[in-house]
Amino acid sequence: MKKYKLYITAILLILTNSALFSQSNRYPDQISTYIELPKDTLLLGEPAFFHYVLENNSDASIYVEEGGDYRSGRKISFNVHIISSDKDTLEKRKLWGFMGGLVGFHEIKPNESRKFKLFLPMWGDIEQADNYTLSVSKNFTIAESNPFLSTKKDDIYTEIVPKKSSIALPIIDNPKQLGDFIFKMIEDIKKETKGRIIEGSGFKTGEQTYQSISDKLSEYLRIISELEDERIVPFLIDCYIQKEHFSQNRVINYLSKYPNSENVLEILIDAANGIDNSKYKILGDSISISWSSGYTRQNALKTILKSENEHAIDFLISKKNDAFPHERYMILIQAKHLLNKERRLRIYQAFMDDKHSAVAKKAKEELEFMGKE
Repeated sequence: MKKYKLYITAILLILTNSALFSQSNRYPDQISTYIELPKDTLLLGEPAFFHYVLENNSDASIYVEEGGDYRSGRKISFNVHIISSDKDTLEKRKLWGFMGGLVGFHEIKPNESRKFKLFLPMWGDIEQADNYTLSVSKNFTIAESNPFLSTKKDDIYTEIVPKKSSIALPIIDNPKQLGDFIFKMIEDIKKETKGRIIEGSGFKTGEQTYQSISDKLSEYLRIISELEDERIVPFLIDCYIQKEHFSQNRVINYLSKYPNSENVLEILIDAANGIDNSKYKILGDSISISWSSGYTRQNALKTILKSENEHAIDFLISKKNDAFPHERYMILIQAKHLLNKERRLRIYQAFMDDKHSAVAKKAKEELEFMGKE
């Protein structure tokens, strides 16, 4: 009798596992993926977007989970590799944090597709022309209906389906074409932002803020943040001086890539002398500083610290006589990371006799520490 029960139990387990196995393979043959590049050949130095496309090849709608992966700088649920012709995989950038984001399910109707936009620079810094290969994979979570709209979520069939695709990614070095791309981008931005200022994630017109901007303009903003070509600099400087197109803080953030330009340094010094909206507390022999990416003055100051221009170090030293001890304290903290020893020494010596004890103490500590290096 016991043997009989054991046989029945074994048969049930086999049948159950078979059912689960068959259930877990409903969607792999019904969906497919491919990579879509913006053009056949990309330019060296051109930050580009591309799409990873998921196709529903079945005769029924599917629901694909999206989000929850984008707040760390790149969409980390996607695995992207840029591989050189020598089979070397470019190193991915370090992320500042693995944060999530909103999650939802998007319907893909029969014989339709869903495009997932990805930003190429976040997956590797391409520093030379080559015939690369771009490889993308992702474990897609697919459901038969939207779980968020159902009162019986446990009854909805959901499956994780891994997919992978590759495509040739030729990169050519053509400075003239890159210049043409930059100048066209500038003209497009001027046209769309005429009479309006991009502030935060939207437009500012008069008293109204956060009017939506086009997808193309959103792409341009991200591209400029990654672009490293001084042909964009005159436009950015003009935006700052004329107070057009971009907010001044956005301009300062964009110009942070060009700290050694004499013309950029003039703008940075002007911004660093602007309104101080930072928050700080002097706590005896230390200073607590609250800093935001929206603080134009402090963002400019940090970029000045990166400059190798002699006028930059002169400006920093001249701050020993101003009314902003928290900025001098910040300079002392950042100096060890951004300045060479000779310039650090000049800063430390300039701030050693500061009238604020917290600044003077920090300068002496840093000078002592440098002597032990």
